[in-house]
This record gives sequence, C-alpha cells and structure tokens, in this order.
Amino acid sequence: MSDHNQSGRYAPIAHGSEMLVTSEPDIGHAEGMTLPSRVGGVPPGTPAPVTVMITWNVLAGQERAFEEWAHGITEAGYRYPGHLGSNWFRLGDASHRYRTVIRFASDDALRGWMESDERRDWIRRVEGYTRRSEQRLSGMETWFTLPGTTAPAPPRWKMFLVTVVCSYAVSLTVNLALGDVLAAVPIGVRVLISTVILVGALTWPILPNVTRLLRRFLYPPEDL
Repeated sequence: MSDHNQSGRYAPIAHGSEMLVTSEPDIGHAEGMTLPSRVGGVPPGTPAPVTVMITWNVLAGQERAFEEWAHGITEAGYRYPGHLGSNWFRLGDASHRYRTVIRFASDDALRGWMESDERRDWIRRVEGYTRRSEQRLSGMETWFTLPGTTAPAPPRWKMFLVTVVCSYAVSLTVNLALGDVLAAVPIGVRVLISTVILVGALTWPILPNVTRLLRRFLYPPEDL
C-alpha cells in the first residue's frame, strides 16, 4: 500500500510493533510521516473515555482490500460525536491479523457508532473474508496497557495478583511513613488521604512501570 492515498490524508497500516495512527480527514502529511491521532476536547465532569480493541483475521490475499476498507470505515467513524481516535496495526509483516484500537469520550458516544446502521453496512462489506473479536478496555484493564502495542489485557488473575502486591506495598509504605501523622487525623479524613495516595500511586508511577517490568509474566509471547 502506498504511503498515502490520492488525497494525501492517510499513512499506511504499519506492520509488527510499529504503530499507524490514521489521520483525521483533511489533514495531510509529508511522505513517510506517521500522523498523530485525532484527540477531541473532553469537558471537565464528562464520563471517562472508553476504549475498544478489535482483532481481525483476514483471508490470505485480501490484505490490500482490507486495508483500503480500514481507511474507509475509520473516516466514517470520525464523523460521529465523541470520537477520540483510531489506531490500526498489522501484527507482523506476513500476518493476516490486524488490530484496531478505537476510543470514544463515553459509553453513549461509543454505542452511537458501534450500533449505527452505517457501521453495520461497513462491517457487512468484509464479512466474506474476515473474522473479528472485540474487547472493551475499562477499569482495571486500563492500568495494564503496554505503550506502543495493542496487546490484549492480561488474564484477570494476573492483574489481581499484581494489583494486590502493589497495593500492599503502597499501603505499608504510607503507614510506615505517615502513620504517626495520620493517627491524629479523624478516621474519615485518614482513609480519604490513604485512598488518594494509593490510587494515585497505582495509576501513575507504579502500575505502568510494573506492567513494563513484568510484561513477560503478564502477556503471552505472541502479543509482545
């Protein structure tokens, strides 16, 4: 597939671990340049964004047709309210497996696209030569996302085990470091402070780094 179509709006679907971000319609790019995803503004107080990962198994020989179709359905999705971006990957140079990651601003916005007649029509166009599976990423799964990959979420027991160990380590550290200070604070405030520290530590510095450190334990080799 060429680096961009005649209108100059898209980069090719990338192979292996290299990521393609399909551009927003009407934004051009230089030859060979990977485009940033479209990111819509999300006003404060709105529901958390929702991510869906779809894996496609494409019949051998239909890869070019599928990639052209992928650009078309992505452009159609951009027109729906709340669309925050779509990333496409081809899982290996000679692979017939593709993966797309779609983000919407809320569950309602996602359903607006996923359940639309327009999307059903696009899906029907490739039913003869593809099989797909869908996975929604929310809650605990978003803590175990590997940057730069589309690996599915690890098994729940592994996520549970890692979360328990990390939570215990953070709680123990907080109690050792701040136990005397927090002892003089009313229990409601004490629990609130401990909870904020725990969730903040897990969300930002700890679980993203632990996920990278334990990637071979959390993910099957074929997903890395």
